[in-house]
Amino acid sequence: MPKSTIKPHTATNPVPSVGNDALEYSRIRNELYGLLKTMDGYEPVVDNYYVDLIAKSRIASKKAGIILNSKAATEFTFSRVADAHAKYAKIIDEAYDRLGISRRARLTGQEKTETAAVVTNSLLEALRIAESDQ
Repeated sequence: MPKSTIKPHTATNPVPSVGNDALEYSRIRNELYGLLKTMDGYEPVVDNYYVDLIAKSRIASKKAGIILNSKAATEFTFSRVADAHAKYAKIIDEAYDRLGISRRARLTGQEKTETAAVVTNSLLEALRIAESDQ
């Protein structure tokens, strides 16, 4: 069997850290959980999935932002990381929407857009608080 001539891309710098990822994850997750638990209709089976997705994507997005702002980013890494950064933002936005939609389905008497807007704004505020505690 012939040897592969394709070499993997190796970065000169390791992936940046946003501090202790486990601590960051716990901080974001706990802040969002706390907010959702204070709102009516908290359903762990549904809500926890999206909270975890938001926390993990937020950490990955912060790492991508660090790479994009570094002077070590090459054209190759910049385009790939910028694409990943945009995808993480989309994942986070969709998770916020899903949390709002699933809550609306469990609560009656509120319009979909009203519930989604309240949940999204509250989650963004909780995320801002979690990140400011660092």
